[in-house]
Amino acid sequence: MADISNNVRRLRRQRDMSQAQLADRLGVTRQTVSGWERGLTYPDLPMLEKLGQVFDTDLNGLLYPESRGEGRRREEPLRARFIPLSMVIYTVLLLVGGAVLKGFTPGYELLIIWGLILLAGLVVLCAYRISGQLAHRGTGEE
Repeated sequence: MADISNNVRRLRRQRDMSQAQLADRLGVTRQTVSGWERGLTYPDLPMLEKLGQVFDTDLNGLLYPESRGEGRRREEPLRARFIPLSMVIYTVLLLVGGAVLKGFTPGYELLIIWGLILLAGLVVLCAYRISGQLAHRGTGEE
């Protein structure tokens, strides 16, 4: 919802409008517009449609400026094949590393350590990808 606040402010400024001018065009008070821009309140759906008409944009332009080529680049969604592909790479690295390590040391202790290191790396990689997706959705940065 923070994107709405930033987008209303940004679109209003792009059109050299004051909060009072925007409020007059929408039939609301200047304080209402100020509340939207500060993220204290949010416009309802009919008001979002009016805002879209005033700013000559669709609802996606108000909610997700990246979809219209504005703002920062939108990250690609976490694909369903990312984790299975990561598991295949993990398995290959485990087998290749295990074959190499088996030639150097007797026993499987080093192989177990190698597997745990790879597993930790896989967990960190997946957590990084997932947290990046969540952070993208949760920020209101322009």
